[in-house]
Amino acid sequence: FLNTSEIDELKNIVNGLEGYNAHCPHHSDLVPRVYDENYEFNTCSYYPHEFLKNKLFLKLLTDPKTLSLVQSYLGCFPTVYSVNSWWHKFNGTVYDTQIFHRDTDDFKFLCFFLYLTDVDDDNGPHVYCPKSHINMPLQQPKSIKGKAGTLILADTFSMHKGNPLVSGERLVLWWRYGMYANNQYFMSQNEKGKVDSSEVFNHVEKNQHNEYLLRLFTK
Repeated sequence: FLNTSEIDELKNIVNGLEGYNAHCPHHSDLVPRVYDENYEFNTCSYYPHEFLKNKLFLKLLTDPKTLSLVQSYLGCFPTVYSVNSWWHKFNGTVYDTQIFHRDTDDFKFLCFFLYLTDVDDDNGPHVYCPKSHINMPLQQPKSIKGKAGTLILADTFSMHKGNPLVSGERLVLWWRYGMYANNQYFMSQNEKGKVDSSEVFNHVEKNQHNEYLLRLFTK
Protein backbone atom coordinates (compact mmCIF):
# COMPACT_ATOMS: atom_id res chain seq x y z
CA PHE A 1 0.00 0.00 0.00
CA LEU A 2 2.99 2.32 0.65
CA ASN A 3 6.48 2.53 -0.76
CA THR A 4 9.64 2.33 1.33
CA SER A 5 10.15 6.08 1.73
CA GLU A 6 6.52 6.53 2.84
CA ILE A 7 6.85 3.73 5.38
CA ASP A 8 10.04 5.32 6.73
CA GLU A 9 8.30 8.70 7.03
CA LEU A 10 5.52 7.24 9.17
CA LYS A 11 7.95 5.20 11.28
CA ASN A 12 9.98 8.33 11.94
CA ILE A 13 6.98 9.94 13.65
CA VAL A 14 7.48 7.64 16.65
CA ASN A 15 11.27 7.46 16.47
CA GLY A 16 12.43 8.72 19.88
CA LEU A 17 8.87 9.75 20.77
CA GLU A 18 7.59 9.10 24.28
CA GLY A 19 4.79 6.53 24.37
CA TYR A 20 2.71 4.62 26.91
CA ASN A 21 2.68 1.01 28.11
CA ALA A 22 -0.78 0.01 26.88
CA HIS A 23 -2.72 -0.21 23.61
CA CYS A 24 -4.12 3.27 24.28
CA PRO A 25 -2.48 5.88 26.53
CA HIS A 26 -5.47 6.13 28.88
CA HIS A 27 -5.14 2.40 29.72
CA SER A 28 -1.48 2.86 30.68
CA ASP A 29 0.18 3.94 33.89
CA LEU A 30 0.51 7.39 32.19
CA VAL A 31 4.29 7.37 32.59
CA PRO A 32 5.85 8.47 29.26
CA ARG A 33 8.66 6.25 28.02
CA VAL A 34 10.68 6.03 24.81
CA TYR A 35 10.39 2.71 23.02
CA ASP A 36 13.92 1.30 22.57
CA GLU A 37 15.95 -1.83 23.30
CA ASN A 38 15.57 -1.18 27.04
CA TYR A 39 11.77 -0.78 26.96
CA GLU A 40 10.50 -3.38 29.43
CA PHE A 41 6.83 -3.70 28.42
CA ASN A 42 5.45 -5.51 25.37
CA THR A 43 3.21 -2.66 24.15
CA CYS A 44 3.80 1.04 23.46
CA SER A 45 1.16 3.44 22.12
CA TYR A 46 0.93 7.15 21.32
CA TYR A 47 -1.52 10.06 21.34
CA PRO A 48 -3.40 10.86 18.10
CA HIS A 49 -2.02 14.36 17.60
CA GLU A 50 1.43 12.93 16.91
CA PHE A 51 0.16 11.62 13.57
CA LEU A 52 -2.46 14.21 12.67
CA LYS A 53 0.19 16.80 11.84
CA ASN A 54 1.77 14.57 9.18
CA LYS A 55 0.87 15.34 5.57
CA LEU A 56 1.17 11.77 4.32
CA PHE A 57 -1.03 10.36 7.07
CA LEU A 58 -3.66 13.06 6.57
CA LYS A 59 -3.77 12.22 2.87
CA LEU A 60 -4.35 8.57 3.77
CA LEU A 61 -7.19 9.53 6.12
CA THR A 62 -8.92 11.78 3.61
CA ASP A 63 -8.32 9.85 0.37
CA PRO A 64 -11.59 10.06 -1.64
CA LYS A 65 -11.45 6.43 -2.80
CA THR A 66 -10.94 5.25 0.77
CA LEU A 67 -13.79 7.41 2.03
CA SER A 68 -16.08 6.14 -0.72
CA LEU A 69 -15.38 2.57 0.34
CA VAL A 70 -15.91 3.36 4.03
CA GLN A 71 -19.11 5.28 3.33
CA SER A 72 -20.44 2.35 1.32
CA TYR A 73 -19.77 0.02 4.24
CA LEU A 74 -21.14 2.28 6.98
CA GLY A 75 -24.11 3.62 5.03
CA CYS A 76 -23.19 7.21 5.90
CA PHE A 77 -20.28 9.61 5.53
CA PRO A 78 -17.69 8.56 8.14
CA THR A 79 -16.14 10.21 11.16
CA VAL A 80 -12.55 9.52 12.21
CA TYR A 81 -12.80 8.74 15.92
CA SER A 82 -9.57 6.92 16.69
CA VAL A 83 -5.92 7.20 15.65
CA ASN A 84 -3.04 5.36 17.24
CA SER A 85 0.11 3.33 16.72
CA TRP A 86 1.54 0.35 18.55
CA TRP A 87 4.95 -1.08 19.03
CA HIS A 88 4.76 -4.66 20.23
CA LYS A 89 7.83 -6.62 21.28
CA PHE A 90 8.47 -10.06 22.72
CA ASN A 91 9.06 -10.06 26.45
CA GLY A 92 7.35 -13.30 27.48
CA THR A 93 4.02 -11.73 28.44
CA VAL A 94 0.64 -11.54 26.69
CA TYR A 95 -1.20 -8.22 26.50
CA ASP A 96 -5.03 -7.87 26.56
CA THR A 97 -5.38 -7.21 22.82
CA GLN A 98 -3.38 -10.39 22.15
CA ILE A 99 -6.33 -12.44 23.43
CA PHE A 100 -9.40 -13.02 21.23
CA HIS A 101 -11.96 -10.26 21.74
CA ARG A 102 -14.56 -8.10 19.99
CA ASP A 103 -14.52 -4.31 19.70
CA THR A 104 -17.87 -2.63 20.40
CA ASP A 105 -16.97 0.91 19.45
CA ASP A 106 -20.01 1.85 17.41
CA PHE A 107 -23.13 0.49 15.74
CA LYS A 108 -20.92 0.01 12.71
CA PHE A 109 -17.27 0.91 12.17
CA LEU A 110 -14.25 0.02 10.08
CA CYS A 111 -10.64 -0.27 11.23
CA PHE A 112 -7.50 0.19 9.15
CA PHE A 113 -4.30 -1.52 10.30
CA LEU A 114 -1.10 -0.56 8.46
CA TYR A 115 1.99 -2.69 9.08
CA LEU A 116 5.07 -0.46 9.29
CA THR A 117 7.38 -3.42 9.84
CA ASP A 118 7.46 -6.85 8.22
CA VAL A 119 5.07 -9.20 10.03
CA ASP A 120 5.43 -12.98 9.99
CA ASP A 121 4.18 -15.85 12.14
CA ASP A 122 6.59 -15.00 14.95
CA ASN A 123 6.04 -11.28 15.51
CA GLY A 124 2.34 -10.76 15.91
CA PRO A 125 0.18 -11.13 12.80
CA HIS A 126 -3.42 -9.93 12.92
CA VAL A 127 -5.66 -12.96 13.53
CA TYR A 128 -9.41 -13.11 13.01
CA CYS A 129 -12.30 -15.58 12.82
CA PRO A 130 -13.92 -15.19 9.38
CA LYS A 131 -17.49 -13.82 9.29
CA SER A 132 -17.70 -13.62 13.08
CA HIS A 133 -18.64 -9.93 12.72
CA ILE A 134 -22.03 -11.14 11.43
CA ASN A 135 -22.39 -13.72 14.21
CA MET A 136 -21.69 -16.74 12.03
CA PRO A 137 -20.51 -19.85 13.92
CA LEU A 138 -16.84 -19.48 14.76
CA GLN A 139 -14.55 -20.75 12.04
CA GLN A 140 -10.88 -21.65 12.12
CA PRO A 141 -8.90 -18.43 12.78
CA LYS A 142 -6.84 -16.95 9.96
CA SER A 143 -3.75 -14.78 10.28
CA ILE A 144 -2.60 -11.96 8.04
CA LYS A 145 1.13 -11.71 7.49
CA GLY A 146 2.79 -9.21 5.21
CA LYS A 147 5.65 -6.92 4.37
CA ALA A 148 5.84 -3.40 5.77
CA GLY A 149 3.20 -1.39 3.93
CA THR A 150 0.52 -4.08 4.12
CA LEU A 151 -2.90 -2.55 4.86
CA ILE A 152 -5.74 -4.46 6.54
CA LEU A 153 -9.36 -3.30 6.56
CA ALA A 154 -11.34 -4.94 9.32
CA ASP A 155 -14.70 -4.83 11.04
CA THR A 156 -13.31 -5.65 14.46
CA PHE A 157 -16.66 -6.55 15.93
CA SER A 158 -15.37 -9.88 14.64
CA MET A 159 -13.40 -12.10 17.00
CA HIS A 160 -9.80 -11.02 16.52
CA LYS A 161 -6.47 -10.42 18.19
CA GLY A 162 -2.87 -9.57 17.52
CA ASN A 163 -1.06 -12.86 17.91
CA PRO A 164 1.35 -12.87 20.89
CA LEU A 165 4.92 -12.43 19.71
CA VAL A 166 7.43 -15.21 20.11
CA SER A 167 10.33 -13.10 18.85
CA GLY A 168 11.14 -9.72 17.36
CA GLU A 169 8.88 -6.67 17.30
CA ARG A 170 6.05 -5.14 15.28
CA LEU A 171 4.94 -1.58 14.54
CA VAL A 172 1.36 -0.95 13.39
CA LEU A 173 -0.39 2.33 12.61
CA TRP A 174 -4.16 2.10 12.96
CA TRP A 175 -7.20 4.33 12.62
CA ARG A 176 -10.93 3.85 12.78
CA TYR A 177 -13.90 5.30 10.94
CA GLY A 178 -17.30 5.30 12.62
CA MET A 179 -20.69 6.94 12.39
CA TYR A 180 -20.34 9.76 14.93
CA ALA A 181 -18.55 10.84 18.11
CA ASN A 182 -19.11 7.49 19.76
CA ASN A 183 -18.56 6.41 23.33
CA GLN A 184 -15.22 4.79 22.50
CA TYR A 185 -13.87 8.19 21.43
CA PHE A 186 -14.65 9.64 24.86
CA MET A 187 -13.58 6.54 26.81
CA SER A 188 -10.20 6.69 25.06
CA GLN A 189 -9.89 10.38 25.97
CA ASN A 190 -9.09 11.07 22.32
CA GLU A 191 -10.12 14.69 22.76
CA LYS A 192 -6.62 15.09 24.24
CA GLY A 193 -5.26 14.34 20.79
CA LYS A 194 -6.67 17.43 19.06
CA VAL A 195 -4.53 19.60 16.81
CA ASP A 196 -4.98 23.14 15.54
CA SER A 197 -7.09 23.10 12.39
CA SER A 198 -4.51 25.23 10.58
CA GLU A 199 -1.93 22.44 11.00
CA VAL A 200 -4.34 19.98 9.38
CA PHE A 201 -5.67 22.12 6.55
CA ASN A 202 -2.23 23.26 5.52
CA HIS A 203 -1.78 19.68 4.33
CA VAL A 204 -5.21 18.66 3.00
CA GLU A 205 -8.00 20.58 1.35
CA LYS A 206 -10.29 22.45 3.69
CA ASN A 207 -13.74 21.49 2.49
CA GLN A 208 -16.97 20.42 4.15
CA HIS A 209 -16.17 16.72 3.85
CA ASN A 210 -12.74 16.96 5.47
CA GLU A 211 -13.92 19.36 8.16
CA TYR A 212 -16.69 16.95 9.10
CA LEU A 213 -14.47 13.87 8.83
CA LEU A 214 -11.77 15.29 11.14
CA ARG A 215 -13.93 17.43 13.42
CA LEU A 216 -13.22 15.34 16.54
CA PHE A 217 -9.49 15.99 16.27
CA THR A 218 -9.36 19.65 15.21
CA LYS A 219 -9.74 22.77 17.27
